[in-house]
Amino acid sequence: MQTEPTNLADLWRAMDRAWDDLGLDNRAPDLTNMAAFYRHPIWEINGRFTERDSVSCGHREALTGWLRNLDAPTILDYGGGYGGLARMIAAALPARQVEVYEPFPGQDALDRAAAFVNLRYVTQIEPGYACVLCVDVLEHVPDPLMIVAEIAAGLRLGGYLADASNFYPLIKCHLPTTFHLRYSFPIFARMLGLSRVGRIAGSHASAYQKISAVAPNWARLRAAESLSQTIYPVLRQAHRIYRAARRRDDNVPL
Repeated sequence: MQTEPTNLADLWRAMDRAWDDLGLDNRAPDLTNMAAFYRHPIWEINGRFTERDSVSCGHREALTGWLRNLDAPTILDYGGGYGGLARMIAAALPARQVEVYEPFPGQDALDRAAAFVNLRYVTQIEPGYACVLCVDVLEHVPDPLMIVAEIAAGLRLGGYLADASNFYPLIKCHLPTTFHLRYSFPIFARMLGLSRVGRIAGSHASAYQKISAVAPNWARLRAAESLSQTIYPVLRQAHRIYRAARRRDDNVPL
């Protein structure tokens, strides 16, 4: 039996061990083994940990508060995993219909969701959602642009995407091929009909509004993706130099 982590560093180490035990390589991820990884008990442990972690709870409370002031009768939590965020929203906003799209739901997550009349797990995305939440998902998938296109198609015109992606190498299941989106994600969102509104206060998410219904131009998207991946190392190094210069200037006495 795995012991419950007491802090985030312990949790990340446990996740990396599970990744290594399955023989996964984040530079060339095997889809079959990745499916086994996302069915691994570590994700239930992760879900329980985030429900008591003060930082994670703070982000979820901020997203729930943002939704409270949004005309969003139908909400989808894409890749919602253990369902902690969805349950918080369903409890706080009982008049909203909350759905969770999760390819690998655990039985405990399904059982806990069943306690809410306005919450359910779904196996496919239907069009017409007023808001889609995508929290800590895109950095885990081999083709994030395909996911964003799917989300954009599921949003009603004028609907919102709340994206909280972490395109950094914090754990092994964050795929390096996604890191270029740290700088270029708003460009791809715009190409798929989503315009960035701004940061959601108190959270690590940004809001995007669907301003047009466009069919994805995959030739153009893939060409832009290739360019973004090519220039990513240059942008990353420039950002490091900029941050170092800022730290140096901040430490210069007046």
